Amino acid sequence: MKKKGFTLVELLVMLVVLSILIGISVPNIAGIISNNRKSMMLDDANRMLDNAKVRLSVNESEYTPSIDNCVLLRLSILDRNDDFKSGPNGGVYDKNESFILIRRDQSSSEIEYKYYLRLIEVKNEKNYGINFASSTDVEKRNKKILDEKVELNNIGNRKYNRKDFEKYKYSDETSFCASITDVK
Repeated sequence: MKKKGFTLVELLVMLVVLSILIGISVPNIAGIISNNRKSMMLDDANRMLDNAKVRLSVNESEYTPSIDNCVLLRLSILDRNDDFKSGPNGGVYDKNESFILIRRDQSSSEIEYKYYLRLIEVKNEKNYGINFASSTDVEKRNKKILDEKVELNNIGNRKYNRKDFEKYKYSDETSFCASITDVK
């Protein structure tokens, strides 16, 4: 009489093969999830930039900086439709600490606007996001600008000033901003 089923050795071999496959696939899945979260953060940053550019193109005078000056648009101003409720890590965007800074340059007869962005997601007293980056880095989807330990400026409702930007790498790119208009 033949017995049907697997021997103990066959079962052990199968368990070893399955454990190896699981050991290979779990880190890959974790990496995919992490990359998706970073991509979602960059998508939100691009949407934020697009909102600021639309506001500027509509020619709303309070959003247009004078030459060599800056206008700061907080996420609370840019997010009129409440599109930025939650971030990709399950936290919420800090609408006072997240902003677009628009700088107006004039080289020869052309007027050029430069955009800088800060996008902060707060979850369980941890801050994720983009500390401060140029629009070029955001549009190129440079994942190096994403940070898992972003320090808050604790600006709250007070207005930003030039000293708040001295610590960022872009602040020495030009004279940066002669003055900053913080639109509320």
